[in-house]
Amino acid sequence: MHDERIARAESLAGLNRHEDVLQVLADPGLNSNPAAAQLRVFALLNLDRAPEAHNEATRLVGLDPDSPLSFLARSYSWESLERPWDALKDAREAARLAPYSPVVRSRLATCLARSGQLDEAHEEVGWVLAQEPDEPDHWVLLGRVYYHLNRFDEAEGALLEALRLDPESSEARVMLAGVQAESGGRKPESIENLIEVLKDNPTLSPVRQMLLEIAFPRQLPKELVIILFGLVVMLGSVVALVPIAISYGFLVAYRYRRLSPELQTLVLSDPDMRKRIRIAVAVWAVGTGAAIAGGLYLLLR
Repeated sequence: MHDERIARAESLAGLNRHEDVLQVLADPGLNSNPAAAQLRVFALLNLDRAPEAHNEATRLVGLDPDSPLSFLARSYSWESLERPWDALKDAREAARLAPYSPVVRSRLATCLARSGQLDEAHEEVGWVLAQEPDEPDHWVLLGRVYYHLNRFDEAEGALLEALRLDPESSEARVMLAGVQAESGGRKPESIENLIEVLKDNPTLSPVRQMLLEIAFPRQLPKELVIILFGLVVMLGSVVALVPIAISYGFLVAYRYRRLSPELQTLVLSDPDMRKRIRIAVAVWAVGTGAAIAGGLYLLLR
């Protein structure tokens, strides 16, 4: 009976019916079953119930301390609590118990990358890919490691390989867009990739935000910053505010006008972006008004 319920829970987990998984495994008689505890951990994680998931993962480690899956589950729970070093510690323990498991070593590589230990992460991904070269998730992980190493061409190559193996991989496409945006001169491709992801997954808020930041960035171009700094030095901070205000307003307007109608609609639908545009208009109006007033003053003196 217990095995049947665990098999049922595994089937439900594969269908992303995580609440049903918890209901099937709610019998106190299953509390001492490590397989049931492991399924409960991942169901709770998928339901964003991180503290409960971590408590269950810690209990799982106590139930089955010789299983790499116990430490693997707790590694994920530490990550959900934003404790990357603890997640890495448990991933290392899982790898010690199962040194030849690609799943475990892939998890270790992920934890290493998120903890900033990129060289070791690169070695781990290399080992994993030697075992499972046709697994797209491993190529995405390699792309992430290369990205953080600022090796953008190699990151792009790894992510393109992931998309060759799985053309529907949203994670690979989003990561590729980030790499293209950082590598310089590739913004149109980056924006196109993110638009495609949003078409398939319109509820992905992080992807929408990433698209907005790439298409309608907040930061000023370095060249403009240098020019404006020079104006401050030459004219004094108060007087230089006028050309700075006018330049900022024109820059925001220029960037907005260059967007496609689809992206303009997306920008205007975002409250923060609308606020930026209103501020830019107000700043430009103040700067223009000050310039006109200054000009009239000089003419009438």
